[in-house]
Amino acid sequence: MSDHNEPLLEEKKFEDPDPLTRQQVNQALMDIEDIHPLRSRVKFDHILPVLKIFRKCIKKKPDFKHSLRKTLLDEMKIKMPKSENQIIEDPFLILGYGVNAYFDIMLSLCFGLITITVFCLPLFYFFSHNAQLGLLDEGKYVFNQFTLGNMGGASVHCNQKRVGTNEMTMNCPNGIMIVGESAQIGMMSSEIEMKTSCTEQSIWDQPEHADGAITNCSATMDIESFKTTLEETCHGKKSCRVNIEDLQPAGTSDNCGDEAYVFVQLPCEIPEDESASRKIQGLVVASVGVLVYLFTVVYYDYIKSYQSTSYVDWDVKTITAGDYTIEFDLDPETYEAW
Repeated sequence: MSDHNEPLLEEKKFEDPDPLTRQQVNQALMDIEDIHPLRSRVKFDHILPVLKIFRKCIKKKPDFKHSLRKTLLDEMKIKMPKSENQIIEDPFLILGYGVNAYFDIMLSLCFGLITITVFCLPLFYFFSHNAQLGLLDEGKYVFNQFTLGNMGGASVHCNQKRVGTNEMTMNCPNGIMIVGESAQIGMMSSEIEMKTSCTEQSIWDQPEHADGAITNCSATMDIESFKTTLEETCHGKKSCRVNIEDLQPAGTSDNCGDEAYVFVQLPCEIPEDESASRKIQGLVVASVGVLVYLFTVVYYDYIKSYQSTSYVDWDVKTITAGDYTIEFDLDPETYEAW
């Protein structure tokens, strides 16, 4: 009776592996060289051309195989092919036309974009050094100051303030306030829940107010007196503070008291003394835009033409099996007879 501790399967015994011969080792090294031709050729300055400036500081070790080949050819009085020297300078040539054409196109695009950036430098200066600085109060101004929006422009300022606060602050985002015929002034009753209107018409356009059940505070407000105060305090200024007390006569409904809201809508315009410089800046912006467009069209056409010529030149200098192949067109009858 066999012991129950014995294994069910017999343990396999493997023979000790034979050590590799010198020929096998050399063959393995040659296979690695064929599969990874760039492994021993490519240096850091080939991958990052910027590092080429440090070549003078670091002594470059010559390639042993290339030096040996050059020595043998010199002994045989045979001139070294130019392609061999080119491969030492740029090992990526081994990978063929497709990869090198890709790198050439990427490099050309980089140069094109750098040139466009140089063209746009005057625009970035105008955008960041204009008198309005329209995006100064916005987020990420460190980047937004170089955009067209920082030039500012004419806009409309709308503000609402509760009467009980006694004072309203007006501030134009761009330009100066103009108190004229286009100014919209009025008062919203405390009965109104959404106090975001800037015109009298917008209050009564709301369906819940269409029946006129709420108090019309604008009808009893001394608008002309308040408009005169605005002209004296805010006209031609970027910001101002105006008193909003005593805008309703005595005996007016409590809905038009301290809990009511005054609304003011004023146009903000660019000052006249800045219009001439802004016209010049606008002309520069348009001219640079046209220049960038024409440069882009011409430059991309140049890249296309250059790559077409480069492909023909590469094909002429590269020897392939197709150079020793003759093609005949055979019709079906001839093929069957053949």
